[in-house]
Amino acid sequence: MNSQVTIPQDEIAAFCIRWQVTELALFATRRFRSPESDMDGLARFEEEALILYST
Repeated sequence: MNSQVTIPQDEIAAFCIRWQVTELALFATRRFRSPESDMDGLARFEEEALILYST
């Protein structure tokens, strides 16, 4: 199975500017990849960014 997700580059850029993201990585675990799988992400923020975390 070959599942691909397409995200417009301009939307990624706008997201990164809004949230002061300097690096962004999106990935899925290959072993569990399926149409129902979620994606994981890692982000690095600008030093001056205000980070609010909520669970």
